Amino acid sequence: MTCVMALDIGAKRLGFAVVSSDSPESYQVNASGVLGLERGEDEKYQQYRRRLIEHWVELTPSLLAEYSPDEVVMETLPAMGSGNFIEAGQSELCKAVGITIIVMSRLRGYTVREIAATSWQTKLCGPKPKTKKKRSKVDIRNGVTRVLPDFLEGRKWLEDVFADEVDAVGIGLVALGYGRPKDD
Repeated sequence: MTCVMALDIGAKRLGFAVVSSDSPESYQVNASGVLGLERGEDEKYQQYRRRLIEHWVELTPSLLAEYSPDEVVMETLPAMGSGNFIEAGQSELCKAVGITIIVMSRLRGYTVREIAATSWQTKLCGPKPKTKKKRSKVDIRNGVTRVLPDFLEGRKWLEDVFADEVDAVGIGLVALGYGRPKDD
């Protein structure tokens, strides 16, 4: 059985999923959720960034010890900030979290792999319709539940928080080899 810890990197919220497979048609979610660290109301950007790094330096080893994945997989970290100052700042915070997790994982002997958002989303959901600029949270949710029909059972769909968890599950499925059949 192969097991991955899949991460949808964010500063305030990070979706995680421990997904395993013993065959190309069989996937299980062993654990999943949303982790993160809120920014203090009056906390300066640099203070928050430093606190995020320290938080993940502490938390990453315990997650790896608890779940013992074969590898760590995450969505590709952004190359640079985008759009405006606020988006650029968020992008840099995400990179700080991601790089910290990569380093802490590598120091413990884990392989770390990044998968581009468009790659894992296309494998999970199929080609993006030409009428859409990007995939919606519902598209990803539907892609995950196509593979794992019981995943949402008994859970309430909370767009903002739960979407990060669902993204992590999608990343994990694709990392383990899931690719949507072309005729589906």
